[in-house]
Amino acid sequence: MRTILILLTSRVCVIGAGVGLLLLCSCASVRWRDWPARWFANESIRPPLPAETSFNKGAGCGDVLYLMLHLESGEELLFLVDTGSGVTILDKSLEPMLGKRLRTRKTWWPGQTTTAGAYEAPKLYLGNTALLTGDRVLTDNVSLILFPGCPLRGILGMDCLRHYCIQLDFAAGKMRFLDPDHLGNENWGKAFPLKIFFGQVFTPENLVGVKGEKSMIDTGCNFDGTLKAKLLRRKLRDPTTFETNAAGTLHKGVWGGETYTNLVLNESGGFWGGPNLVGLRFLARHKVTLNFPKRKMYLQRTSAGPLAFERSSTNVLGSTLGWWETEGLQSSGDDKESLATRILSAPNLRPGVPDAFSKVFSWDPLRFISVGAPEAKLRVVHMPPGNYRMKVVSKLERGADGEGQFSFQGLPDYNRLSSAPLQEEGTILLLHDYNYQKEHMVPWAWVLAQAGYHVVLVDLRGHGDSSGQIASYGKYETADLRQALDHLLTQRVCDGKVGVLGVGYGANLGLHWAARDPRVRTVVAIAPYNQSEQAFERMAEEHKLSISPEVLQEALAVVAARLEIKWADWSGEAALRQLKIPVLLIGGGKDTLCTPNDLKVLEQAAPSGSKSVLIREASRRDVAYWFHEIAQPVKSWFHQHLAGLPAEQVEEHRTTSK
Repeated sequence: MRTILILLTSRVCVIGAGVGLLLLCSCASVRWRDWPARWFANESIRPPLPAETSFNKGAGCGDVLYLMLHLESGEELLFLVDTGSGVTILDKSLEPMLGKRLRTRKTWWPGQTTTAGAYEAPKLYLGNTALLTGDRVLTDNVSLILFPGCPLRGILGMDCLRHYCIQLDFAAGKMRFLDPDHLGNENWGKAFPLKIFFGQVFTPENLVGVKGEKSMIDTGCNFDGTLKAKLLRRKLRDPTTFETNAAGTLHKGVWGGETYTNLVLNESGGFWGGPNLVGLRFLARHKVTLNFPKRKMYLQRTSAGPLAFERSSTNVLGSTLGWWETEGLQSSGDDKESLATRILSAPNLRPGVPDAFSKVFSWDPLRFISVGAPEAKLRVVHMPPGNYRMKVVSKLERGADGEGQFSFQGLPDYNRLSSAPLQEEGTILLLHDYNYQKEHMVPWAWVLAQAGYHVVLVDLRGHGDSSGQIASYGKYETADLRQALDHLLTQRVCDGKVGVLGVGYGANLGLHWAARDPRVRTVVAIAPYNQSEQAFERMAEEHKLSISPEVLQEALAVVAARLEIKWADWSGEAALRQLKIPVLLIGGGKDTLCTPNDLKVLEQAAPSGSKSVLIREASRRDVAYWFHEIAQPVKSWFHQHLAGLPAEQVEEHRTTSK
């Protein structure tokens, strides 16, 4: 059976393993003559400067720049930093906490016009520092209009940014707030004058070096920029330029007398005809210092070409090489020590080729939870309950030869227009399979977050962006997850109604974690294996390794000795026999690691109230994405088992947490 994946997100279009840039410009526009001066704070004010902060790793290489802000209540909100928006805009889902609506405003977005509400501005914090904003904010369907699949809660506009000197260091992924009056003698790069006109920022330069043509600085534009129609058409006739869907890739552009390569340009638009724009993809070729109070921009060039996405991690994206990739071993297969080392080593020490899930979390500022021993940092992504305007669709189609072709898609759902906040039903942690990472769980994140759950995606130890040198197959990972939950409870991310959904390796870890941590209310285990040693043998057969079964068993004995474990203690059966909570087991009829017989054995070992579902046509690779048959049962299962806690169990959970 063939499998086809089509995964679409707001910023990156992925079909199979091919990546294409979607040209998006987020800036909203209003009639500025309608805006009273009191909406903007006095520019002579020098507010306290926030500490240096990290921004998302995708900024400048196909994505815009995001920061995590928070309200006085501590609630975290994902914001887009947009110099193209004159005012800060919050998502409509936040209206209930903003008080009385003062009035409405017409707002123009790319391709549509909406009616936004105007409210007293709440206090917004970056770290421990309150940001200086205007007296008012607008509210609109920000997450619905712009970014399907992304939990965007606001746009930080020039009413705030104009008070700061901001440095964007794309190489380090850092934003710094500098003293605008005392920059010192450091070489900040080439200086360009800025003018702020009704909340929008202009400089007397453009991306093709034509004199007399100014450009607006727009960090909400994810490509290099736009040109007015006449300028763009002139360049598209140039033999060094090729045209694609009214956008041009300019092999050579000029800015400030310097030459740049591979510029992605589009024609200016907007209700006023549109100025030339300079977007984030161009700015990211520099260390950028925007001294708004002094009306200066400094560009210290770091690259003539566009920024590469994989800039700062040993395994930012994609699949890795598994333990079964045994290049370097003797052909006779008698190097048990080398094989044992390979089995123990963290998969992300062996990065492979990026796959179709590569950039789905390029919007998320890096956040880690420290765990150990052994010490490691787990990368986590939070997706609060809400309308992400995404739908996940899967299907099995049969060809003339009777062979099935399975496919699933994550697509924008423009029929999901409700912006009413969802009642949070609980917290669900998603655990990926061995040799995968959190990005592979994003379809489930969309499904469950839109069903009312706060979803936490975790890169397990030694996977994805998490650190850790060893994969222990349960010993360290279950302790990691307990500590991660401690952190989430301390940060008040979850209220005690905690569930787990895991796939493969993650399913087994979820079962063993729940067996050791009564705070976990239930587990959905998709394609869990039973006996670890047997699973290794089946993997070796599946990948047609030349290593003999005897040598593999010897290597596994070495692994067990180094970890000081017994493999039998970490089987699926062992976990299920210790559990006191019901679990949902899901398997594929064509799974070679967790066979239908294995699923029956696990079901017999499971506690009372557990259920199992067998998808007869599904392979191990497909069963986790067989949404047309398992999405509704999974949502119903969590709804049933996270609905509430008996009083005695609440007290038990508190005691355990202490």
